[in-house]
Amino acid sequence: MKKKGIDQKGKNQKWLIMAMLGCSVLLSACAQYPLKPALMVGNDRDVHGCIGSAGYAWCGQENACVRPWELAKAKGFDFASDGFKQYCAGQSLQTR
Repeated sequence: MKKKGIDQKGKNQKWLIMAMLGCSVLLSACAQYPLKPALMVGNDRDVHGCIGSAGYAWCGQENACVRPWELAKAKGFDFASDGFKQYCAGQSLQTR
């Protein structure tokens, strides 16, 4: 009978030690790696304030952030052949 009481006490101690060990591992993992601030969508402005993830790029000719394909359509130049870079740099272009 005495043996049963000792076995039960030993099982309780093992369970308690395992629970404490598990908690300490979880807590140490949280404290070890500080969270970085999440990047927000649209929070990628360049030096001119243009939001690249929304498709905007700086155009010196327009002195504004523009969407290159929209500007190409409005101004009539070929967007696919570096027309945007040439137009915004003030170079002469061949229009469509």
